[in-house]
Amino acid sequence: MRVAPYSYDWLDNFGRTSPRSLSDGITDLRIGQVFMTGFELVEFERDRHVTIRSRDWPAWRFMFGDIVISYLIEPLPDNQCRLLVKMRAGYPKGLLMGPLMRMLLPPGDSFMMRKQLLTFKTLAEGG
Repeated sequence: MRVAPYSYDWLDNFGRTSPRSLSDGITDLRIGQVFMTGFELVEFERDRHVTIRSRDWPAWRFMFGDIVISYLIEPLPDNQCRLLVKMRAGYPKGLLMGPLMRMLLPPGDSFMMRKQLLTFKTLAEGG
């Protein structure tokens, strides 16, 4: 997620294909690193979870509000795991963008997140 969103590249990665293999040093995490262009790393525990938050860009905050997303790995029996995602959205304050994002962000993000998680599954299984 540091180098690409891994969902619909044509829509949220400016048409560039998300990488399908790890880049050198990509797992070396530091608070403040940029994730998926519009987010930065605010908390992590190696091999357990990452939490990212909207970057403090006025245009981004005007459009989408303040978004926090956590990805948590839950270990399962037989060397398997489950990836859980939780998102909290502080919608924009404007009379237009606030109601618009309340209506569009939940279904839009569900659509994008589903593709992202399916891509992670495929990559984790060696595909």
